[in-house]
This record gives sequence, structure tokens and C-alpha cells, in this order.
Amino acid sequence: MILRYVSSLIFFLMLLGCSDNAIVKVDEKALTQGSLPCMRLMIFPPHEQMQDDFESLYPFTQTCEYMLRISYKSHIVCNVTTNADKKALGMQNAYLRLELLKQQKLLLSYYKDLESAPDRTSIEDAFSSVEPYLIH
Repeated sequence: MILRYVSSLIFFLMLLGCSDNAIVKVDEKALTQGSLPCMRLMIFPPHEQMQDDFESLYPFTQTCEYMLRISYKSHIVCNVTTNADKKALGMQNAYLRLELLKQQKLLLSYYKDLESAPDRTSIEDAFSSVEPYLIH
């Protein structure tokens, strides 16, 4: 009976590790004052299509104290042989991170591992995950 319970628990924990849920962390105190008046956009490394996708979702301005900083990486390759099992199962090889800052103070962060380079769908999903905290 105990062995069955432990086996079920281990299986459940393995499934949690395979989740594709994004991680969103929010400084509730700093973001409960209502909608943000504006945001400026910074993408690193610069990516014209990604910038166009974000700008279609929100009217960013360049003179705002709130900055939405976007970082991403794709084509991540791990050459360590200890990860051979993860590579065989389809290891995620990209990520997308959004951070909202006010004068270098982090107010909100979003992170998600991706199976491929960020595209319009992953950008829309990311923005819709954080939008409730930005626009009340």
C-alpha cells in the first residue's frame, strides 16, 4: 500500500515537472494602485517582428517610467551527456521572459520555457498572462 502511494506520488511529481505553465511573480503592493499610465518597451536582443507583435498589443511610449523589458533566447543547446535522456524526450530549447520595472525596481516578472523560438502566439499568451496586473 505504501509502495503504491509512493509510486503514485513520484509519478505525479514527474508530471508537475513537465508542465508548460508560465511562472508569474508580482509585487502586489506596487501594482494595486490602478492601471499603469504607460509603458515603454525594451527587447533584448532586438527583434523587429517581436517588437511589432508587442506593439500591436499595447500602445507603448518611449518616455514612461514603467519599462516592460523582454528577453528571450532560442536554439539553446546543451552538450552535457548527462542530459541525453532529456534531449531524447524533446527538451525545451527556448524561453521568453517579461519584466516590468519602475526605476530599476522589479514589479512583475513572467517566465516560460518554450519548445521553439517565441512566436506571435507565445507573445500573445505571455502578454495576456500579465495584462490583468497592468490594466485594471
